[in-house]
Amino acid sequence: VEGCFDGWFEASLKKRLLATAGERVWGKHTFVCLNSTMARWRELCVRGARMRRLFGQCGLAFAKSVSNRALWCWYERVKGAVRVRRVAAKALGRLRSIRLIQGFEAWHSVVNEEVYERGE
Repeated sequence: VEGCFDGWFEASLKKRLLATAGERVWGKHTFVCLNSTMARWRELCVRGARMRRLFGQCGLAFAKSVSNRALWCWYERVKGAVRVRRVAAKALGRLRSIRLIQGFEAWHSVVNEEVYERGE
């Protein structure tokens, strides 16, 4: 009975370690994608006047909506802010994850504010 339990414990530990490593790799890839999408969204917000001049108001609105949709899809895939923080800390380290989460929460509050103003 003891040997059986030891084998189960080792298998369980190995499974947990593999899951953690997999989450770390997935997190690094995912957060690189998030960072680039967020950078594009931030640029649209900061340099909106230049974008409006180049592409017109409709082009700027379309670019913002595409960027917002990409961030929403990412948020849905990760399944909530608690998991975002946990995976970010594992994948990127504490300081970089804090900066990324602050940027993500800034985006989230801006989008929620826009939705509230539109009355959706």
